Amino acid sequence: VKQLPSASITTQAEFEQLFGAAAVMGENGMPTPIDFAKEYVIAVSKPETDYSTTLDAVSLQQDEAGNIVFTYKVTKGEKQSYTIVPCLLIVVSNSYKGNVLLNEQN
Repeated sequence: VKQLPSASITTQAEFEQLFGAAAVMGENGMPTPIDFAKEYVIAVSKPETDYSTTLDAVSLQQDEAGNIVFTYKVTKGEKQSYTIVPCLLIVVSNSYKGNVLLNEQN
């Protein structure tokens, strides 16, 4: 993460400006492909920390006003000898478009 992103990323250029490709997470070590003509990314990131921190998806729903509400959970662990920028990305179909609202679950 080069800077903390907005909740919704809708273009490849914007994605590449914010993130480098992590060639370890996908099949055969390749990054998950994103077709921005059909999909967009919801991003959650937290400030740099020296604590082990995970962000986990809880739910993705559309509310009555048409907003896309992404609920996630933050789990803070032990102090580390290095820093991280916790980040969670989910790819969403363009058929579920709307103002993206992030909801941190306690």
